[in-house]
Amino acid sequence: MLVARSAFLDSFAMKVTYNQTDNILYAIAMTYLYTVQHIWDKLAEIAKYPISWIAGFFLFLMNAVTGGTIIIYVIILASFIDLGCGIAVSRRQGTFTRSDLMRQTVEKVTVYGLAMIIFLSLDKYIMDRTDFTLALSSGLVGVVIVLVETVSFLASLLILYPSNAFLRLLMKVLKSEIAAKLHVDETEVSSILDSMVKKQHSKKQPRNNKGQFTKKNG
Repeated sequence: MLVARSAFLDSFAMKVTYNQTDNILYAIAMTYLYTVQHIWDKLAEIAKYPISWIAGFFLFLMNAVTGGTIIIYVIILASFIDLGCGIAVSRRQGTFTRSDLMRQTVEKVTVYGLAMIIFLSLDKYIMDRTDFTLALSSGLVGVVIVLVETVSFLASLLILYPSNAFLRLLMKVLKSEIAAKLHVDETEVSSILDSMVKKQHSKKQPRNNKGQFTKKNG
């Protein structure tokens, strides 16, 4: 089901292209359409790993126990953390562009906001007309958004701190996201992170007045 997203989005794009090529609404629609596709692609990758389902279950449970609205605050927090980590990675790579990063963040947050408004309204409609008291659909959508954002900022943190043992344990889940952020193939991610670790260690290693590495005594 997740794999089918590209065919649907591409067919929709072709229809819009045919009918509204010169329309500014087309450009806006396509921008947000590809933002949705990008998020869906991330979800398809995350869903491959059991740890994602376990984390999602506990997050959904926490949201249900606390009344069904805490997920909104978690989304906002995760989005800000991802933005901060994204800025740090961009600066590290020397590709930081404030306007691009802000544009991407606005597009993403708008998609998240619209999704939450739609599904919160759906939950309210259902709860007003039935005895059902659980914000089910908005809770599920919120969990998906938080998982996507969490994987994104954890991948950024691993790029910033490649020797971190905890983040290394999540390498399998984060590999495709790291590859996307570094613009490399997934098969290169491990070797690139290893080279980053070596560079960090070489910077910490003391040198003599000739610029050569020296061994610490003891």
